[in-house]
Amino acid sequence: MVKHKNIKLLMLASLFGFLLVFPFSSANTALFGICGNGNLEYFNGEDCDDGNSINGDGCNVSCFIEAGFECTNIPYNISVCTPLCGNGTVNPGEQCDDGNAINTDSCTNSCQNAICGDGLIQASAEQCDDGNSINTDSCTNSCLTAACGDGYVQGTEQCDDGNAINTDSCTNSCLTATCGDGFVQGTEQCDDGNGINTDSCTNSCLTATCGDGYVQGTEQCDDGNAINTDSCTNACLNTTCGDGFVQGTEECDDGNAINTDSCTNSCLIATCGDGFVQGAEQCDDGNTINTDSCTNSCQNAICGDGLIQASAEQCDDGNSITEACAYGDASCTVCGSSCQQVPGTTTFCGDNILNGPEQCDDGNNIIEDCPYGDTPCNVCGPLCQEIAGTLHFCGDGTKDDLNGEQCDDGNTITEECAYGQTSCSVCGATCSSVSGATSFCGDHIVNGFEECDYDTNPGSNQPKNGDGCSSTCKKESGYTCFGTPNTCEFNCGNETVQSESPFFEQCDEGVPGYAGATAPFNGDACVVSVYGDSCNWCNTGCEQETVRGKYCGDGALDVGNKGAACAVSSQNTDCDSNICDPTTNTCTSAEECDDGNLDNADGCSSCNIDSGYTCVTIAGISSCATVCGDGVCALGSENCNSCNTDCGICHISPPTIAEEHDIGLFGSLLNGVRDTLISPILRIKIPGLDFSQPEPEVIEKVMLFDHGITTFEFGEDVFNIDIINKTEDLLPGEDYVIFKIY
Repeated sequence: MVKHKNIKLLMLASLFGFLLVFPFSSANTALFGICGNGNLEYFNGEDCDDGNSINGDGCNVSCFIEAGFECTNIPYNISVCTPLCGNGTVNPGEQCDDGNAINTDSCTNSCQNAICGDGLIQASAEQCDDGNSINTDSCTNSCLTAACGDGYVQGTEQCDDGNAINTDSCTNSCLTATCGDGFVQGTEQCDDGNGINTDSCTNSCLTATCGDGYVQGTEQCDDGNAINTDSCTNACLNTTCGDGFVQGTEECDDGNAINTDSCTNSCLIATCGDGFVQGAEQCDDGNTINTDSCTNSCQNAICGDGLIQASAEQCDDGNSITEACAYGDASCTVCGSSCQQVPGTTTFCGDNILNGPEQCDDGNNIIEDCPYGDTPCNVCGPLCQEIAGTLHFCGDGTKDDLNGEQCDDGNTITEECAYGQTSCSVCGATCSSVSGATSFCGDHIVNGFEECDYDTNPGSNQPKNGDGCSSTCKKESGYTCFGTPNTCEFNCGNETVQSESPFFEQCDEGVPGYAGATAPFNGDACVVSVYGDSCNWCNTGCEQETVRGKYCGDGALDVGNKGAACAVSSQNTDCDSNICDPTTNTCTSAEECDDGNLDNADGCSSCNIDSGYTCVTIAGISSCATVCGDGVCALGSENCNSCNTDCGICHISPPTIAEEHDIGLFGSLLNGVRDTLISPILRIKIPGLDFSQPEPEVIEKVMLFDHGITTFEFGEDVFNIDIINKTEDLLPGEDYVIFKIY
C-alpha cells in the first residue's frame, strides 16, 4: 500500500458498490490510510504515525518505530514517541542508562559507557577528548592535553623524546638539539649558548683555536685557512714583507734583509733595473735608459751590444762586422766594426760575381739557349738561377728540319729490322733514314733465338740438317759453331787437341766409335796410388782435370809405406818418405804430423814435428803445442816471460816513453832489445795510446794498427812488431803493451 502524508487532490473510492466523491482534506484522511496523516492504522501495517515525515523522532517516514524509542499507539489517533535512553532503565542496545541528560558523567546521553576517545570530556578523569586517534594534535589518545615531554610532537614542537635529558638530540624545551642551545651534544666541543664567535667557544660549538676563522685572544688575525701566503699567516699574525711567506703583491719573501740576493728587501724578485747588482749582472743603475753606461740588461755598454751610446757611437747593429749592402742595392750605408757609419759593398745579379741567393751569374740578364746537340744543358736565367735550356738534339723525338734531321724516333740507336725481315728502312743514329740491319736463319750470323747459322749448301740461304747447324739454326750434338759468317765443326772427341779459338781444348782422348779411338776416352778419370803423386785426365768437355793423392798439408796424417823394406841407396824410390832407416832397412813414416797447412813454426812444419812441440792427432788432423820445460825455446810461442826455463831471463826492465815525441828513444830501445835478447820481448808504456779505441791512432811516425802487425819507422830502420799481449785501462787513455820484435 502506497502511503502519502500530504495530498490535496480529489480521490475516488469504491464502497458497497457505489461511487462516493468527497473533497480531500487533512480532517478526513483517516478514511484513506496514509502514513504521516496522524492516524495509527494497523490494518495498513503501521507501527506508529506521529503525523510527520521526519526520521529520528521515534517514528520514521515509513511509520515504523525507530530503535531506542517507544510510542503510545491508540488506533486512529496520533502516536506519541519518546526515547528509551534516559528513562533510568537499561533497555536492549544500551550499555547504561543513568536517567539524566549529562554527557560528561560515566554514562553518556546515548546510554553508552563513557570512554576516552568518545569526544566527551569526563571531568573526573579526562583533560580533553577530541574523539580521534591522533596523538599529534592538541589532545593525545590518552585524553591528556598535549604538552612538551609527552613523547608526541605537537604544535610548535620540533621534537618530543618524552625524557628530561637536555644533552641528547631533543632538549627539554622540545627543540631539536643545535649548536647554540647552551647544551653540549654529539660532536660539539663546547656550547655557550650565545652568538659570539670571538669568545672561547665559537658559534660552530668548537673550542676557539688559531685557524678557526675568528680572531680571539692574542691573535692579530684569523682567516680560517692553512695558507701562509695570504694576508694572515698560519700563526694568526698579519703578514708583512720579511716574514718568509709570499703574500699579496709580494713577488718573493726570503725572510732576510739582504738586497743583493734573489729577493730584495721590498719582497720583489731581484731583476735587472732594481738598482742592486745581483748574480751575472755587471751593473745595475736602476733606470730604463739603454744608452747610458749600464744597459737595460745590466751589462756594461760596449760597441756591438746593439745599443747606440750617443756620446761615442754613430750606430750599433749588435756585432763587430762591417756588413755588405742588401743584395740588389746599388749603394748603402752600413754600421762598421767600430760602430761608425760607413759605405757598404754592393752585390747584385749581373755583376758577374756569384753571391747572395744566386746559383749563377754570367754578367747579364739574358736567358741563353742550349746549343744543338746538348742533352741536357743548364743556362743562367735573368734572376741568376740555373734553369733548364730548351733542348734541340737528335733523339729528342721531334724532327728538326732546321738542323737537317730526316727523322727523329726519340733515340740515337740505329734499329734493326724485325727478325725474319730481309730489308727495311729505319731512323739512324744521326736522325737520317737508313736501311736497317736484317737478321734471319740462313744469313750466316747468329742472332735472335739462333744457336748457330751455318750453311753447307751455298746460295740456299737455308741451313740443312747434319752439318752441325740444323735447319732451324740449332746446334747439333758434337759440333762447335763459331765466327761470322758462322761455321760448325766436329771437335771434342776427335783425338786432336784444338787449343786455339774457338775450341780452346785442353785435351782430347777421343770418344768410343770415333775413327780408331782407343781407351781411355774422354770422361775416364785416372786413379792415384802413390803418396804425393797426382794424375791428369780429360773430361767430356775436353777440359783437363787433376787427381791428387795423399799429400802433406791435406789435414789427414798419412804414414805412407812405413815399415816397407828398402835400401838407403834407393830410398827415394823405395819409400814414400824418401827416408830409409839404415838400422832396420825399413821406410820411415811419410808424415810425423799433418795440421792441414804448410805453415812453418806452428809446431808442424812440412809434416814434421817442430823442436819444442808435442803433437796429438785426432781423426787424422794434428794439433801441436809447446811444452815449457822441455829445454827448447819454441819460437813464436815461448819467450823469456812465459817460459824462462826454456828461453832464459829477460834482460831489460820495462822502459817508459815519457813524451810522444821521444821517437829516437823508442828506436834505440828497439835496436838494443833486438840485438841482445834470445826471444825479444818489450813492454812499453806509450802515453796517449788507447787500444780500446776502434780506430788506430797515429803517434808521429809510429803507425799502430789495433791488435795486428805494427811497423815502426825510424829513418832507415824498420821494425816489424807483433802485439802479443796488452793490459787496458791501467791509466785513463794509456795502455801497457807487450811487443815481440823481429
